[in-house]
Amino acid sequence: MSDDFRDIDTGVFTVFDVDARTYTRSLLTGDAARDNRNVSMLLATVNAANSAVDIGEVSRRFVDMVVVLTGADRGLLLLLQEGALVLDVIRAQDRRDLPTTEAYSHSIPRQVFETGEPVCIVDAADGAPSDLGASVSALALRTVMCAPLRVRDEILGVMYVDSKLANREFTDVDLGFFEAVCQQMAVTLENARLNQTVVQAERLATVGQMTSMILHDLGGPMTVLSNYAELIEGHEEASADIREMASEMREATDKSMGMLRSVLDYARGSVVYDLRPHNLAMLVRTVIGQRVGELGKLLIHLDMDLQFRGSVLLDPPRVERVLTNLLNNAVQAMPNGGDLQVSVREAEEGLVALSMTDSGVGIGPDLIDTIFDPFVTHGKQEGTGLGLAIVKQIVGNHGGTILCESEPGQGTTFRILLPLESD
Repeated sequence: MSDDFRDIDTGVFTVFDVDARTYTRSLLTGDAARDNRNVSMLLATVNAANSAVDIGEVSRRFVDMVVVLTGADRGLLLLLQEGALVLDVIRAQDRRDLPTTEAYSHSIPRQVFETGEPVCIVDAADGAPSDLGASVSALALRTVMCAPLRVRDEILGVMYVDSKLANREFTDVDLGFFEAVCQQMAVTLENARLNQTVVQAERLATVGQMTSMILHDLGGPMTVLSNYAELIEGHEEASADIREMASEMREATDKSMGMLRSVLDYARGSVVYDLRPHNLAMLVRTVIGQRVGELGKLLIHLDMDLQFRGSVLLDPPRVERVLTNLLNNAVQAMPNGGDLQVSVREAEEGLVALSMTDSGVGIGPDLIDTIFDPFVTHGKQEGTGLGLAIVKQIVGNHGGTILCESEPGQGTTFRILLPLESD
């Protein structure tokens, strides 16, 4: 360290428990051209992190920078999601997005994530480490580098680059710079995550307040409408058509109030469920059956497989909201008609699977990981972006899980796993 820093408190160099001097020693080499490049690129990463609102844009820019630095063929950003490393960004030298299906060495990112130590292989032909050699050899890689994205004691993911050409000019200086960029990326991701949490909490609080006010103002009038409709339904002198219309009006008012309560429940986050044994298949048949006429008019062919007769602990009104939301999404995904398959089948031991598959437009790989996030609408012109978030909350409060599989242009499947009633 230079004598100019001798009297400076070392604490000023530490951010998120990381001593910045660790990286600056690697940035400055004495080569004016290289030092200028390194400092300029590091400042560019800081500026990108502080100026861009879209975290996806920041991620792509960071990956582009490390590809330029290393001269690699491509760069990958893998982030920790629900306990597993998931490929988030993959970019080529010419700053193109590459298919997420491209093969890469899974063992290296996994090792870096587990150990927290970077890996740098400059020329694999000289011999890659034995535990990494198989994947490197199979992909004909010559240069590989991977470093963790660490904030405090948490690793958020890894940055990975590889090339089929050897780069013998690559040095420890470049590895140090690579780690510095990764550290900046980790801080940026952490800040984005914290900011998203705060913003969502504020928005949910506002939604909760507004929904509570609406329920208060509409609760009285809607209850009156529902009660009058129920009286007309039971009136002996009313015609069959009038009684049917009254029934539809009562159901519509009750559903509207139920939807508002589901939004309020989600905003509050803690709700008591009335779970009792029910025939799930029969509930599905009732809810979907009410929409058969509508589906036919929309040229949607419905196929239901509801042979399962086991008992499940359910809160029926809330499960009905799940089914209604998923059905509405399927209808919107098939504006020109299509096929809709709904099934209730016994899954693995102790579980029942409720599946809904449409042949609609599908969901792109860049969106599939966020469909259950609140306030995400994926381009729909209407809606609050809370529908699938509420669905996930309801399923979770039943002790279940919901999964989504989709392929653009091929359709989407939502699969809900619920525990069977124990004996």
